Amino acid sequence: MKKYLLLLFLSFISFAGIARSISNVQKDGGWYRMYDENGKQYKSVSEGSYGELKGFSSSIVIFQYGDFLYVYDAELKKIFSGSVGIYGDVISVAGNTFTTKYGNWIYTYDKNGKKINSRVL
Repeated sequence: MKKYLLLLFLSFISFAGIARSISNVQKDGGWYRMYDENGKQYKSVSEGSYGELKGFSSSIVIFQYGDFLYVYDAELKKIFSGSVGIYGDVISVAGNTFTTKYGNWIYTYDKNGKKINSRVL
């Protein structure tokens, strides 16, 4: 009976939209292993499919594949993609934002690619 209640509870949580948090993303050979807030691995994705890991926070992860940046949520649902030629090189990721360097400028964007701030170096 306890098993069924636990399964029912876990199913409810997954349908209720309670979001998973990213605690770590580790490169393991040609794979990236994603770990949740409990330290459990919950996803493995290939570097060949997603590109180079540029950074992550508890809610988003950013990969660069060729000349494009891809922002994903914790379940690897694509949120945004944009050209490195427009956005620049990712230098940090925090919360639902990421920061890039383009030329002599630093830009901060939200997870949807909307510019929040810019400043000169």
